[in-house]
Amino acid sequence: AVRPRLCLALGLAAGAAAAAAAESVVDRTIDPGLWEVTSTVESGDMPGAQMDVGRVMDRAPTVTRHCLTPEDAAKGPEALLLLTRPDCSFLRSSLDRGRLHATLSCGAGTPDEMSVEVNGRFSSKRYKAVSDIAMARDHMAMTVTATAKWIGACSS
Repeated sequence: AVRPRLCLALGLAAGAAAAAAAESVVDRTIDPGLWEVTSTVESGDMPGAQMDVGRVMDRAPTVTRHCLTPEDAAKGPEALLLLTRPDCSFLRSSLDRGRLHATLSCGAGTPDEMSVEVNGRFSSKRYKAVSDIAMARDHMAMTVTATAKWIGACSS
C-alpha cells in the first residue's frame, strides 16, 4: 500500500515542480519537448507504522520523462502537472526571479487526498524543487527533491 502511494507522490512532486519549470517573470510559457525528472525521497514518516517508512522509501531516485506538446506548453506552467495529476489544483503559487513557492491540493475527497508545498529554483530548461507532501488518509508525510532538465524535442 505504501509503494503505490509513493509512486503517486513522486509523480506529483515531479509534476508539481515541472509545472513551473520554465516560468519567468516576463513569460509564462514552457518550452515544449521532452523533460527528464529525477525524484528522490529525502525523508518519510507514517505514524504507527511497524517499519521505518523513511528507510523503506529512501531508495534509488525515480527517473521519469514527460513530453509536453506545443498546445499544452501554450497553457503555461501548470500544464506539466496536469499531465500527471489532473486532480490537482494550485491553492497559491508565486514565482519571483526564478524562485517558486506553491501550495497544491490533490485528490480532494478521495483516499489519495494530499497537500503539497513546493519550493524551488527554476530556469527555462531546468529546475530543482523540494516538495513537502502530506497525505490525509494515513497521515503519511514525505519530502521529495526533484531535479529536471529539458532534453529536446519529443520523438514522434
